[in-house]
Amino acid sequence: MRLQIAVLCMVGVASAIAQTASTDDSSKAVVYVYRLQGGSGPPPNKPSVYCDEHELARMENGRYFSIRLDAGKHSCRSTDEQSVIELDVKAGQTYYIRGEVVPIKGKPRGAITRVSPEQGASELRRLKPLPSGMVKDRNRVLLDPPK
Repeated sequence: MRLQIAVLCMVGVASAIAQTASTDDSSKAVVYVYRLQGGSGPPPNKPSVYCDEHELARMENGRYFSIRLDAGKHSCRSTDEQSVIELDVKAGQTYYIRGEVVPIKGKPRGAITRVSPEQGASELRRLKPLPSGMVKDRNRVLLDPPK
């Protein structure tokens, strides 16, 4: 009897956690940030990506990560501070940002570009999640597969 009660309690707690997680996801926007495998600058260069001036991760060729953002305005950039994306995200929507390395005054810098959902989803399918060692903000960055 005690075992049955314990199991029921655990199922109830797991159900409550799952409902909270799904509620939180639908109240936020999903932003995938990625860098293509080839043609996006020298492989050793791993520029940082920032959102609202918080460093999220260091991007590698052929990798992606995602973040969940509250609805509203957000500012994202990489190491090229002139390449800033202003997003006005809506809850439940998915956005895609592609990163690349470009020469700025003779030095490699990370630049980002917002791409269409169709293009971003297509390009993301060929990529792998970012290694966890490249994540700088573990509270914001997720390495989940695209939906």
